[in-house]
Amino acid sequence: MFLTKSTGRVDGLDSLQLHNMISGSGQAVNFDTAMQDPTIKACVRVISQTVSTLPLKLYKRTNTLIGKEWVEDSTSMMSDVLTRRPNKRQTTPEFIEQMAAQLVLFSEYYALINKSPNGKVTSLIPFNSPQQVSPVETTDGGIQYHCMTNEGKGLNLTQDSLLTIRDMSLNTFKAVDKIATSKSSIGLALAATTNAEAYYRQGSRSGGFLMIDKALSDNAMTRLSQQFNDHYGGGENAHKIAILEDGTKFAANPYSIKDAQVLEARNASIREIAAIFGVPVSLLGISDPNMKDIETINAFFYKSCLQSLISKIEARLNLMLPRDFAIRFDVSEYLKGDIKTQAEVIERLFTRGLISRNEARKRMNLQADTTDEVYVVGSNNLVFGAVDDFTNPAYNNNNNVGNSDVS
Repeated sequence: MFLTKSTGRVDGLDSLQLHNMISGSGQAVNFDTAMQDPTIKACVRVISQTVSTLPLKLYKRTNTLIGKEWVEDSTSMMSDVLTRRPNKRQTTPEFIEQMAAQLVLFSEYYALINKSPNGKVTSLIPFNSPQQVSPVETTDGGIQYHCMTNEGKGLNLTQDSLLTIRDMSLNTFKAVDKIATSKSSIGLALAATTNAEAYYRQGSRSGGFLMIDKALSDNAMTRLSQQFNDHYGGGENAHKIAILEDGTKFAANPYSIKDAQVLEARNASIREIAAIFGVPVSLLGISDPNMKDIETINAFFYKSCLQSLISKIEARLNLMLPRDFAIRFDVSEYLKGDIKTQAEVIERLFTRGLISRNEARKRMNLQADTTDEVYVVGSNNLVFGAVDDFTNPAYNNNNNVGNSDVS
């Protein structure tokens, strides 16, 4: 039987497993309870959904006129498997989203690799949970994996049969358990949420108090309370002038939610959890004066979190591919600046002859308007020509190619 940290059997109140689950705040912290915290759920969602929106592209090393180049492969069966539909149940964005979510939460991800006789990948079938896989070191320095499939079948697999991706590790076969090592912070976040719920459930705040010097009968107290609420309670009665009789005085209730510091505790908890997962708090609904625009937020998010995750995924995916194939996430769209910045960069690349007219139009999401790839081959007056014109000395001399002044 395979036991997991989140659903495993606990043998009594003194068991080591239960002790390891309980945080200093008294909250039980495991994968299931962690996902009940809205901040952790938001971090997992933001990271996994962002990664899943990045196009995944397959490249093949191909002989061209200028030597071997990496050319995008969008027509082969393996390209269809990796970039469109890796298995019968999932599209590639769904597959990548599940992969990223498991990596963020469990720090590990596993999927079965099926290949054709010539080594091409034909399908990738993920496990519903990384806790269905237990790595064991072998005597020859390798790793063997004891697996329980999604259908409940036990398997022993080698590392070549399994797509294995790990987040930060302190050894060669097991990732650091992010949830366990952040038990104190997550426990405080769960406690802060519980405290806020209790405040709103039990700590309802009255708007004020009526003070009367003499004692009232039960009927008189009920009648006075009902009359006062009917005449002055609710938003529709705001700003009415109250008329009190027989020495009755009204005192506003000075105690507020701010005095309970519920919001301050929640915000502090959100910032701490966001730091653990590397997510900018701006993406979690908290303002940050250092993050003033979406370009700055995306750049910070990419460097603090996404880049490491994407690099690990790409490296492991490439290990299962045949030679002369490689797979990459296209992050260019995500890291683009605003329209003005994009236009300036594209213009600079175009006027220096680094990209063609059609490539420039493609970068601006426009259709190609010429059948041939034309470039700026004269840098003074933007003279257009084909690729061969770069190697034509007579043409270049007549058109002052190489002049550093660009108009």
